[in-house]
Amino acid sequence: MDSPPPPPSDPPALVQAAVAPSATVQPAVAATDLGPVTPRQRELCEQASTPAYLYMATGLLLAGGGFAAEYALRQAPEGVRLLGPAVQGVTWGFLLGSVYPSLPQCTPQRVPTLPREGGSSEHWPIALAVAGFAGITAPLGLGIATGFEFPREWSVAERQGRLVISGLSAFGGALLPYLLPPRPWAARRELEKLRMQVEPQGFFLGYVTRF
Repeated sequence: MDSPPPPPSDPPALVQAAVAPSATVQPAVAATDLGPVTPRQRELCEQASTPAYLYMATGLLLAGGGFAAEYALRQAPEGVRLLGPAVQGVTWGFLLGSVYPSLPQCTPQRVPTLPREGGSSEHWPIALAVAGFAGITAPLGLGIATGFEFPREWSVAERQGRLVISGLSAFGGALLPYLLPPRPWAARRELEKLRMQVEPQGFFLGYVTRF
């Protein structure tokens, strides 16, 4: 006589440890939480929503000083007077590059939030476009300021080099506001970091079975 079949084994039991929230847990940001959700975020959003007029005015003064320095260095020795286009280009680029970071970057209804995979490509196209525009317009401004009154001892290579130096310097100068950011841009970057933070919580997952 056949023996009765063994009783079926119990299915694996899922065991999950209770999650103990940390004392420093940041509030979770839901998909519909577009505004600031913490006092720190509200403070940063207020800073980012105020235009940096003083920063832009500083760029305007520096650009004027750059053209003045270029004019003053025209009579300098050959190696030194090439600093004039460099100063003019850097200050012109800084002026154009300082406009976008100085504008309001946050509103009480919407806080800048990067996706989890990162969003560096969101800012660089604008920065590079402005830098390219500065690199194109700086030699034009230099040529207009110089006119036909340049010293006759300047060689053709030197006159061409002045335009190239001005354009390259302006391209680099337009990126300086991102290295020395105004308050709205610095607050925006801090907001993006806060919104990217993941809650420091975890859980343990395992299973047990009976043989």
